[in-house]
Amino acid sequence: MSKVFVQGSYDILNAGHVRSFADLKSKYDYVIVGLNSDELMMEHKGRVIIPFEQRKEILLALKNVDEVIKCDSAYAIDYVKPLGVDAFATVREWTERQKEVIDWVSSQGGQIVLLTYYPDDGVTLRSSQIRARVIEGGK
Repeated sequence: MSKVFVQGSYDILNAGHVRSFADLKSKYDYVIVGLNSDELMMEHKGRVIIPFEQRKEILLALKNVDEVIKCDSAYAIDYVKPLGVDAFATVREWTERQKEVIDWVSSQGGQIVLLTYYPDDGVTLRSSQIRARVIEGGK
């Protein structure tokens, strides 16, 4: 069984994320999503819109996601090594930050998957604008 690992916040999940999971599932038998914890998000983004448990529930409801694990570290290497995956998926912007895991997976004969950017994913508002409009009732 081939396994792939991808890590992110998915706060707020959009069509581009869903398409990426579908792309991964078409190539691998088992898709593992490393979901950044609320604490990690606060450290790196300074905010959480949808709490971890709800984001996890949403991801597990998707047919192309097989497992969701909690990530308290931004370094995917902390999760990829013990999981024994065949591939690591990331976006091009994160390749420098994830160099250690990319090098390790490659050295083990695994594959690196650069996720497609979908410019029509429907996201036209920044998360801060969404929070103001939807969650806090602003305009």
